[in-house]
Amino acid sequence: MLNTVYCGFIIGKGPARYYPLPPSFDHITLSVLDEQKRRFAHVLTHGNWDKDGGVSFDLALTNTGGSDEEIDLSVATFGNVPGNNFRIAFFNPATGAMTEAGKVNKVVVGEGAYEYRKLVVGNDAYLAKVKMGRAIFRLALVGAYPNPFRRSLRIQYSLPDKNFRRLEFSIVDLSGREIWKAVLKSDALVSGPGVLTWDGRGRDKRPTASGLYVVRMTAIDPNGTSSGVFEKRITFMP
Repeated sequence: MLNTVYCGFIIGKGPARYYPLPPSFDHITLSVLDEQKRRFAHVLTHGNWDKDGGVSFDLALTNTGGSDEEIDLSVATFGNVPGNNFRIAFFNPATGAMTEAGKVNKVVVGEGAYEYRKLVVGNDAYLAKVKMGRAIFRLALVGAYPNPFRRSLRIQYSLPDKNFRRLEFSIVDLSGREIWKAVLKSDALVSGPGVLTWDGRGRDKRPTASGLYVVRMTAIDPNGTSSGVFEKRITFMP
């Protein structure tokens, strides 16, 4: 049986308060996430219904078992949702689907994988705003700046609300030789925009020669296969 997560809301200002996730031997876990994708049991957040139009909570379903699992996800409200025009829904950032939370939502969680959902409480305008915000949740190598560069290069990328085992970044010369590589593991990956910096030095920590290079980003999914390879050309002028 899936564990219960409590998502609470207080009118007014204040930091969100998260409650620890207790140890469990179950291979299926429901948890609420903070901005760094850390997992907690419950959350109590603050805001202004009249100004914001609603609130949303990031949820994660984790499957550490040896096979795929189908989960029935639903909401039971304890207390009053303000206003008659407020709705409660689950939002799937990977597909853009918004489904009413009063109904049972079936979610398939792959072996050793995660599935992310947003629990959204708000008026129609707020729900539409959440759906529009999905635009930032895309897998992409956004850019490399400045270009040409002399001292350091900022590599900008974006990630969807989808589980990745790791992101691999490399600098390759035009002959195909890899001169620098960096790996971001799953615990360091957060959906939305991200930035990685290269200082212009190779594997031997010595400055790289001037010339044309390629920035390459490879996303690896939980099964160890590539979800996409992205490249951009850069010019290094030390």
